[in-house]
Amino acid sequence: MNRVLVVVFVAGILIAWVTTCGPQHLHAQTPEDELTTTITDIAQYRKVSSRGLIRLLDCESRLDPNAVGDHGTSLGIAQLSSLPTGLLWHFYGLGYTDPFEPIQSVDYVA
Repeated sequence: MNRVLVVVFVAGILIAWVTTCGPQHLHAQTPEDELTTTITDIAQYRKVSSRGLIRLLDCESRLDPNAVGDHGTSLGIAQLSSLPTGLLWHFYGLGYTDPFEPIQSVDYVA
């Protein structure tokens, strides 16, 4: 009889926990979630489509702020090219300093 009461008590606590807190509150924000939130915030600030911006950056770098492509000439999440015809020089000219810093690169392409 005591075991039944313990099981019912524990089940009641679990049901109360799931309905009030739930396991979703245990989910810590991952770096990918934080990056997506940052991209969305910048898109809203610049009044561009957050979905379009995320798709562009996903296509360029798979949302990897440390991405290096094109044999080392394209840098960061936006894959800014250091070739003479690339946008990296314009990026620097506008006062941005680090293509591997996602906030700077995302703000630049937005």
